[in-house]
Amino acid sequence: MRAVPAPVSLIVRGLVRLYPSSFRQRWGSCLEAESRLAGWRSVPSLVAGALDIWLHPMVWPARTPAERRGRALVLAVAAAGVTSLLTHVLIEFDDPVAQGLRHAGSLQFSAGLLGLGFALVLPGPRIDRAVIRAVLRSCTPFLIPALAIGVPVVVAANGGMTDVGQSALRPVLLGLWWATLGLAAVAGCRAFAALTTVLRPAGVRRARAGLLCLIGSSVLGAGAVAQVAAAGDVGGSTGPLLSVGALLGGAAVLVLVLRDLASLPGRPS
Repeated sequence: MRAVPAPVSLIVRGLVRLYPSSFRQRWGSCLEAESRLAGWRSVPSLVAGALDIWLHPMVWPARTPAERRGRALVLAVAAAGVTSLLTHVLIEFDDPVAQGLRHAGSLQFSAGLLGLGFALVLPGPRIDRAVIRAVLRSCTPFLIPALAIGVPVVVAANGGMTDVGQSALRPVLLGLWWATLGLAAVAGCRAFAALTTVLRPAGVRRARAGLLCLIGSSVLGAGAVAQVAAAGDVGGSTGPLLSVGALLGGAAVLVLVLRDLASLPGRPS
């Protein structure tokens, strides 16, 4: 057996670690061994495989269909939440588009669909100590930094510090504010993931309805941004284009989840 160069071995090991832990526990050693033998040629396929497997969590090893469904819904919540947050960040720094969207009825309807979709995919309600502990254990590492950054930023903004000559302090505070929202989004996704491990995930029918709402929200949001950008003077700004791309990309991920969900029985569970 020919020797495998050390750099190849290190890169392969690092790329295999990008795969989900449940996948690595079952197939990780075989995948790593085969990729080492293939050498550099295995690198593109490892990267593509990692991306593909993260986009299809329902194919990961699982003990029950409910566990697969819960993983798929975590991906859906993350995709919808992150793309929505990214869109707001991009639009916030584009005044013409932001002004036009404040009166866009379709965007308000999109936000309503987003909230309804999140409500539908939430696990069944049950509050006890085990649930609270699981949620806090999962989201606290990100929620505490979010509060530590966000509270001073809100105090500074309400104190008028952003109005002093539009100085360099304003973009710094905006950056910190969006970093706060990013940390809060991660905390929210982790909290949702924790809920799906201690509570029964939403049934197949309710999950499908929620996914359709999230897809509709993303598509409507992309349409609203595109319409306002086309009607207004945005100059050479790339914010609207990136926003539309983010929303449609999130919708594409949600469609994948919906398609994977169709492989499960349609009866409620």
